[in-house]
Amino acid sequence: MPDFPVKSDSGVFQAMAPTKEAMALHDAGRRVFLTQDPAEMVQILAEAVATYTRAHAISVFLRDPATDRYGGGDPGLLPEAAVIQFVFEEESPPTIPHTDGRFITVLPLRVPQQRVGLLVLDVTPVAEEVARM
Repeated sequence: MPDFPVKSDSGVFQAMAPTKEAMALHDAGRRVFLTQDPAEMVQILAEAVATYTRAHAISVFLRDPATDRYGGGDPGLLPEAAVIQFVFEEESPPTIPHTDGRFITVLPLRVPQQRVGLLVLDVTPVAEEVARM
């Protein structure tokens, strides 16, 4: 069970129960760290994201350090190289137009000082709402 977040209210701290979504994401993160199978990690991550977003499609691309290429996901959702570079430099994941007219949100996957992959969400049906977040 994760620690409860603490909210300050006029200098008095109160414990707040975590939301259902926060607990589910915590569970997904725990399951990712417990598994040794990269395919299962990707599946757990994609299921968690699909549960709590309204993305039309979700794709996870893992980086091959030897070639610096990304693979494993739907090739139709893979952003261009310039977009990938931009995503790893930004603090917030951007929602951008894709080359085929869809709107995608691209989240970098990384461990300290190392790129691991990309999580790409096709958010075309809700793009305006996502861009305002």
